[in-house]
Amino acid sequence: MAALLNGGLQAVFGAAFGAVYLPGYLLRTTLTDDGEGGYTASHSVHAIKGQVDQASERMRRAEGYTDGDMRIIVLQSGVTVEPNTDDLAILGGKVWALSGIQADPAITHWEMTGRLG
Repeated sequence: MAALLNGGLQAVFGAAFGAVYLPGYLLRTTLTDDGEGGYTASHSVHAIKGQVDQASERMRRAEGYTDGDMRIIVLQSGVTVEPNTDDLAILGGKVWALSGIQADPAITHWEMTGRLG
């Protein structure tokens, strides 16, 4: 039981759903102060497995919701970074701006609002 609570569920969910979830990418841009009043941008790409679904009722009630917003579910297994609202997700051939990111209690996936970006 302890193995399931120490990351084992991530592996189980990753193995069970990884084959049916869409392959995609999390795009992260990091800005570093160049010391001269500007910034240098660096970009990193992280592989993910996820799906695009209809927005949940919680998402529909959230401030700022628009009709085109969708629910994005990303498996945590194998992902080397935690998504944040500055990231973009590429899933289903579309680029999604992310908001409202939440980890599920079992730490198997993240659920977030995606807006075409």
